Amino acid sequence: MQRELGITFVHVTHTQLEAIAVADVVVVMEQGRIEQAAPARDIFLAPRNAYVARFIGGQNVLSGAVERVVDGCALALTGTGTRLEIPIGPAPLAGGDTVFASLRRDRVAVRRPATGETSRDLLNSVSGEVHAIENQGSYVKVTIDLGDGEDFVAHVLDENYFVDPIDIGEHVIASWPASEVRLLEDGRAASAPRRPQHAVAA
Repeated sequence: MQRELGITFVHVTHTQLEAIAVADVVVVMEQGRIEQAAPARDIFLAPRNAYVARFIGGQNVLSGAVERVVDGCALALTGTGTRLEIPIGPAPLAGGDTVFASLRRDRVAVRRPATGETSRDLLNSVSGEVHAIENQGSYVKVTIDLGDGEDFVAHVLDENYFVDPIDIGEHVIASWPASEVRLLEDGRAASAPRRPQHAVAA
């Protein structure tokens, strides 16, 4: 209908996939405040803050305290002892600052740890127990309990997952390259957000 009439439509929805599918521009709002307005692909690839990253889906949100900044990367330590390497560009961060970052679920590799190995031995890795496995056709959704009240999710290509399938209850390490981590603007909504007021698709 929109193509036939050739006019602008404003479509208000609570469904993230619907907004991404139909929109040229997506506006994510919370309590009447615009959190981000951008083309749908830009919102997915580059969410502005933790609220948008969690709302739009497909992302893990990570947080930690900066230990030091080296060559444009912040080295941060999470509350569970995970060491993160986060590209920060020109952002003015220093030791002691709290940082928040997003990581796409389809950029994560999942494997069984070697004997005695833990994620604390590695950069950009988390470890935990698998508590859900969902076959989504082209990929498998693996949900990992980090033991701190947070879940970490990986979308593993089916062709990789079924080479050596992981079972619920197994202890695994999930890891990713630093280049896939995006610094978020702030951590104001880093905990699970309230139901968003709107995603407006235009």
